Amino acid sequence: EEIAILVRFSHPIEVKGTALLHLNCEAVEQSTEEDAVNRCSVDGSDYEYAENITGTIRTITTSHCPNHEYASGLNPNFPVNEETSYNYPAYPRYDDSVEVSHSTRGGGIGVLFSGSLVFSPFAGYVEAEGWSTSAVYYEGASFDECGCHSSSTTEPSYHTHVPPSCLLAQLGMEEGSHSPMIGWAADGFPVYGPLGPNGTAMQTCSVSGGAYGTDVCTDDCGGLYGEYPDVDKFVYRYYIMGQYQTSGSADQCQTGADNFIWSADYFPFTPLCFKGCIAANDTSLYSAASYLPTCTSNAENGYTTAYTAAAAPALEIDDSYCTKNGTAG
Repeated sequence: EEIAILVRFSHPIEVKGTALLHLNCEAVEQSTEEDAVNRCSVDGSDYEYAENITGTIRTITTSHCPNHEYASGLNPNFPVNEETSYNYPAYPRYDDSVEVSHSTRGGGIGVLFSGSLVFSPFAGYVEAEGWSTSAVYYEGASFDECGCHSSSTTEPSYHTHVPPSCLLAQLGMEEGSHSPMIGWAADGFPVYGPLGPNGTAMQTCSVSGGAYGTDVCTDDCGGLYGEYPDVDKFVYRYYIMGQYQTSGSADQCQTGADNFIWSADYFPFTPLCFKGCIAANDTSLYSAASYLPTCTSNAENGYTTAYTAAAAPALEIDDSYCTKNGTAG
């Protein structure tokens, strides 16, 4: 008597250290028609991004399709075209006495100007306590040359866990200078690339050994507190930390499978926790209200007196890099 056994691997399988093999042994039927409707165009033409400020709310509407070509074949998933609006605080509040951890909370915690989501360091099944339990460690081999990948064929999921190389190049990031702003965190604070004040490659102070508030390093969330008028008009901001493909370099076109460049020095890469909070009377206004803490009496405005909320524009479609025809290049 024959016995059929179905084995389904719902998570990556680790082989040879940090080189990963992504398997999905469950057959999935998807019609050509459904794929044509839901899958983002590989040339970036389905990109949509818009912001609107209404009172204290920043509404971000995106198709979740990147503004650039993307590689397929690195895992079984692909970017799904589905318009969604997110309501983030336009005037964020900072509270150092409370924070929300993302170490066991997966999924989107922010949106980039390129249409990609920012995902937490949580890989989905083990607490992100350090490098060897992080999403980058487990999933980095499936990152495309833009530093992104997808985790679904039915829901919007194109996202990053590491510095988004293509977006950084499009926005003109230069060595020795502060990274450009690349998007928003769900608590309303800005998100930057990997370089901080004076062009410092940002790390947590816990890793660098620096003194938080004195040296140029982040708190354990991946954020930096203080007024930096040459950077922005906020008092707190997050960094997506770590290595990235340098525009014009020999490794510009390499995927995570070709060149696994990330290391423990930059954990948690994306924010491990949030320091933003929501005022008690505003808890129904924002998309992240279900997990952002209520502000305490220690909360302060997360912006300077010179700040006025403004909507960021959509980007141009970027065709200046390596992926062609939707295949890993």
